[in-house]
Amino acid sequence: MERFDDETFFPLSASFKGMLRKKDNTPFLAAQFGYAFGTSRNFGNYEGYDFDGEVLFSAGFGYRFPAGKKASGPMGVYYKHQFARVSYQTYDTFRYRTPLNYDLLSFRVGIML
Repeated sequence: MERFDDETFFPLSASFKGMLRKKDNTPFLAAQFGYAFGTSRNFGNYEGYDFDGEVLFSAGFGYRFPAGKKASGPMGVYYKHQFARVSYQTYDTFRYRTPLNYDLLSFRVGIML
């Protein structure tokens, strides 16, 4: 789940990590592709308005370091792009769609078992 000021996204994605060496200490490249379902407090209260999440992708790089015998600790920097859409219906029954784009830069730390 990713929560912003007024929007919330529930992503379903596939993640890929490519370790650049076959050691515990190694740099890596990462990618993520998927779809995120979205809700928004701004548009949920208005009749005829819908907010939808759409496709997402992320790319990043980082470093994996050992954290015990069977664990490691990856940390990295990632860029993520999330597509979304607001659609609304006018009184004359026309349906309009406005694309939205969210760009994020994040720092992640984790544990791999």
